[in-house]
Amino acid sequence: MDGQGEKRFRREFLAYIRRELNHPNKKIISHLEFVDSKKNVLIQLADMVAGAIYRSFGNKSDANIYRKIIKKREEDVWIFRR
Repeated sequence: MDGQGEKRFRREFLAYIRRELNHPNKKIISHLEFVDSKKNVLIQLADMVAGAIYRSFGNKSDANIYRKIIKKREEDVWIFRR
């Protein structure tokens, strides 16, 4: 996970992920590590893909261009509420 956010955000995000994904009989997230995306190209890639998916839900003229490129590789897209 990209560690660029504030400490409070990281703490709240981790609590949210654990609350939403982990269940008493099934633990999906056991360890989540925050790293500097400037030093990790895989985190940069994940950030770009997430950005393309996020943009596809907007109303900009290019909203679906990048999503079409990655669509064939999508397995599971989670829609989080605001």
